[in-house]
Amino acid sequence: MSDVLINPARVRRVKPLSAEEVVSAVERALLTEVRLTPKPGLVDIRNAGAHWDMDLASFEASTAVVAPWMEKFFIMGHDTAAVAPEQVLMMLRPVGMACENDMLEATGGVNTHRGAIFAFGLLSAAAGRLVSKGEPIEQHRLCDQVARFCRGMVMQELSSAGGERLSKGEAHFLRYGLSGARGEAESGFLTVRTRAMPVFTRMMEETGDSNLALLQTLLHLMAWNDDTNRSRAAGLPG
Repeated sequence: MSDVLINPARVRRVKPLSAEEVVSAVERALLTEVRLTPKPGLVDIRNAGAHWDMDLASFEASTAVVAPWMEKFFIMGHDTAAVAPEQVLMMLRPVGMACENDMLEATGGVNTHRGAIFAFGLLSAAAGRLVSKGEPIEQHRLCDQVARFCRGMVMQELSSAGGERLSKGEAHFLRYGLSGARGEAESGFLTVRTRAMPVFTRMMEETGDSNLALLQTLLHLMAWNDDTNRSRAAGLPG
């Protein structure tokens, strides 16, 4: 893989970040998520939860092909730093579709990580853009950059959705007003920043147990987030 680094001459108290580091971080995140146990209704190391078409092996196979694609998202973000942020989203779509095709091939047609490709692809591109500009890499800057990429996306894509082949996210938006992954991205992952991270930080301070902290954070998110996959698993029509 190519090594896209911050130019040392432009570093201002910023740790250089490479595409390889982004790939590694996403791989760790995806594996940590699926192996976190126990997760109500979700795939973990004990069982497949409410799913009949996927299991731990499916997610591990998917992770092996999805994570390396984050290099391409990172480089795309890096190389389009001079492009208006609202134009970058369309440029990222072909990369996302190719990544998704690899995922489906690895899992036999099962959607294990479509939402993760969307979220981590945007974050990887945002990281690449910040690196190109010599700006610090930290959660608020990353999320704010994603929000700029996605400005207006919910109304443009979901409100105009129609036809017979709606995605689950599109169907739930039209029927229930749930904006799902698109709404979360357009907000700059506001739920993660204002709901999840404070819980995780507090639990780590109180217990020092990362597994417990992640589980508590997951339960907190499940109570707040408009996740369309969770809605379907819980029996919401559409």
